[in-house]
Amino acid sequence: MNYVQPEGDGDVSLQGTLAACTATGLAMQVSPHHPIACPEELRLDDDGTLSCPHAAAPPDDERTQYCLDLSLALLLIELSHDL
Repeated sequence: MNYVQPEGDGDVSLQGTLAACTATGLAMQVSPHHPIACPEELRLDDDGTLSCPHAAAPPDDERTQYCLDLSLALLLIELSHDL
């Protein structure tokens, strides 16, 4: 399955797209597992650390910020269809 392609109902899988984007990282190279790409439960700690059962990213992690920026952009695109 290609996550960045539309699903059967025509919608794009936002979480799948986000996970696919984190697979290459900012420098377009293979990167280690990142919490935001994990299908399991995510946790945001009080100090800003994003973690899953397999990994953790500190509050100032550039890859996390890129993913969050991308997810907000995708959400705005999806919401704009309803305007």
